Amino acid sequence: MTQLKHTGILGMKWGVRKSKTPDSADHISTREFKKKKVSQLSTEELRQLATRLQLEKQLKDLSKSKITRGQKILAGLLANVGKKVAKKYASDMGYNNIANVIDVIPTS
Repeated sequence: MTQLKHTGILGMKWGVRKSKTPDSADHISTREFKKKKVSQLSTEELRQLATRLQLEKQLKDLSKSKITRGQKILAGLLANVGKKVAKKYASDMGYNNIANVIDVIPTS
């Protein structure tokens, strides 16, 4: 006889995790500002929201992930395989001119 045991947290949604760190007061206030219409915000609230959004954008731009060597190799490999498949299909269908053009297309 098999039994099904629930070892999770009751009422918790699948795939939703509890936040390990509480949100900062600045983040909470920004979230509240975004719920309002722009015409309902005061000048100070608009300034705070604009500053927060600029800082988030700067952080995102600074922490862009670099493409690894493996990703570059894989991208080149996939491009070459795609060219070969397209060329074979074009030549099988009798489109020899297109097959010749595919050879000229550069890979990244």
